[in-house]
Amino acid sequence: MRQVTLGKTENRATKILFVNPMSGIEGFLPIGLSSLIAVARNEKFPVDIFDTTYYKTTEYEDRKKNEKVGEFLPVDMKKFGVIRESRDYLRDFNTKVKQYNPRLIAVTIPTAYNYPLAIEIINSISDKDSVVAVGGKCVTMNPEKFIDNKNIDIVCIGEGETPFRNLCVSLEEGRPYDRIPNLWVKTSSGVVKNEIGPLEDLDTLPFPDWSLYDKRHFFKPFCGKVYRYGHLELSRGCPHRCSYCINERLQQLYKGKGRYFRKKTIPRAIDEIATLKERYNLEMLKFWDEEFFLYTEDELEQFAESYKRIGLPFLITARLDTVTDRKARLLKEMGCVNVSAGIESGNERIRREILNRNMTNDQIIEGISILNKHGIRTSTLNMLGIPFETREDVFQTIELNRKARAQNSSVMILQPWEGTSIRDMAVKAGFMKNDCENYDYTKTCLNMPQLSPSEIVGLAKTFSLYRKSPKVLYPLVRLCEKSGRWRDWLFALLHKVFKSH
Repeated sequence: MRQVTLGKTENRATKILFVNPMSGIEGFLPIGLSSLIAVARNEKFPVDIFDTTYYKTTEYEDRKKNEKVGEFLPVDMKKFGVIRESRDYLRDFNTKVKQYNPRLIAVTIPTAYNYPLAIEIINSISDKDSVVAVGGKCVTMNPEKFIDNKNIDIVCIGEGETPFRNLCVSLEEGRPYDRIPNLWVKTSSGVVKNEIGPLEDLDTLPFPDWSLYDKRHFFKPFCGKVYRYGHLELSRGCPHRCSYCINERLQQLYKGKGRYFRKKTIPRAIDEIATLKERYNLEMLKFWDEEFFLYTEDELEQFAESYKRIGLPFLITARLDTVTDRKARLLKEMGCVNVSAGIESGNERIRREILNRNMTNDQIIEGISILNKHGIRTSTLNMLGIPFETREDVFQTIELNRKARAQNSSVMILQPWEGTSIRDMAVKAGFMKNDCENYDYTKTCLNMPQLSPSEIVGLAKTFSLYRKSPKVLYPLVRLCEKSGRWRDWLFALLHKVFKSH
């Protein structure tokens, strides 16, 4: 069963309620959910959404406490209506379900960070007349955990557009839906676990639909100013196999189902971008491709010729060992304003043997140098709390960031998610228990003798200060790794002095 196509001259009767369990992230239009909304709308199904983004959830409060750790310039978002509501989101959700009376409740759980809030919402369902389906990368990594939930009827593994379309049509026609590829379905005789179907042809998917989202989702700051953003994917998948990333597991899952890394054709991509720019009055784009430079130089030149007529500045993510002078020049001509790139660790052995990222420090420095030469802002992505990492290794990461001279850097504490080989490595080494679940990005699951959890947290807090302050001040910065009234005062003072401009 690949795809069911019906005549689409009349609206369907099957109502769909989408749930976006997002918290703490502002100015983001979810890629997967936006695609599913477009699929439903394309088939004329009535749709609505419940979105927690602008509620004051626990996750939001935790994130706000740690915002000062980063290097981003503060922006007053209230003038754009971006405020958080102190309301009971579980009560509001159940009121929405009762009033809208959906046949299908579709919950997206794209990352493990979304998991606690998503499960809280699902477990709060008081009126169980609807079919509840969940999907997303987090679900794909451990479907058993989700199908065991009494309130969940269907789990989607892998890409969801075709399975979702076929599910909606089956519900509309009153036909069984327990044989749809990619879906695990509860039945009276047990759970039916269907095989994975073929990968999606990206050119055949409808353009993402953002019409259900609150207008606040479009506003996001960049370098102290606020723009109307669009969030798009030009490709899907990643051919690399970094140990901390779920792509390794997804490549195994889709083996024999088609080429895992796919790109939209350039005419299709340009048509989509131009349409969305006009439809939503966009001022900036964020391309969420995991490796933008997997476009060849010739492909990028062809893309640039058409994109320059659109005239929207944009941000991308790329590997620094794939940067070339020609690609950087083309990016600048197109209007690229920022390239985010992973350093992760400044220790080449850790990158190579633990993270499975085979690039040298010289390649990292050279890649940033090329981008800087062409006037493209660079942001590095760094990781702390890696298995076997020492304090000395962390300072190699800090030193590499200083040498590379990127305009911005960010740091995250490693979360060894289910399904990743780095989690298996950490469990085998005795650094964590296999059942450890940590959904707080400011903490670590790992308990290592050479680098304690509290030291990891302290280094993450002060990473930006170490990168930007003179080394003569390192003893003062080290005092800020721990908390306390005067230490917090000192941290705030140093952070103000060395904040980004």
